[in-house]
Order: sequence, then structure tokens, then C-alpha cells
Amino acid sequence: MPVEITIPNEGFTQAVRVGVREWKNAGDAGKLYPIREAWELYPAVSVPNTSGRMPDLPAESEIVKAFEIEAGKIKAGIDKTRIFIYP
Repeated sequence: MPVEITIPNEGFTQAVRVGVREWKNAGDAGKLYPIREAWELYPAVSVPNTSGRMPDLPAESEIVKAFEIEAGKIKAGIDKTRIFIYP
């Protein structure tokens, strides 16, 4: 499942939609890499001015709320079309 990770504030469903669209648009240029090979080709980068410190995790209630919102979007897509098709 392709997921666009550069839009973290737009929700998982939108990240998947954008990822699928980018994959389709890539045509023959799109490639799948085993994860370890991908890590070698595309090493992790740090966010500037963070000193490599991991960000604080959100509260469990915030995670549950965000999950429920995204699950609702997926359910609405399934109910509407019987098959959730990403544009």
C-alpha cells in the first residue's frame, strides 16, 4: 500500500490516496524495493533543529480519536461504493 509520508497532518486516508495516485503516475519509473534495500538507497533523514530527538507521542486519546476519524472515512467509502477505491 503506497502511503505519501510528506503530508502527516492530512490523515492516513488522504496519505494513501496521494500515494496511490503518485504510484499510478510513476508508470514504468515506479519501483518496489525490499525494505532493507530501500533503507540503503534512501537513508533516514533528521528533522532540522531536533538534535535527533524523537518527538513526544500524542496522548492515547488523541491517537484513538484520529483512528476513529480515519476509520469513519474508510467505512463511508465502503458504504458508498461497496468497494473502497482510491482515486
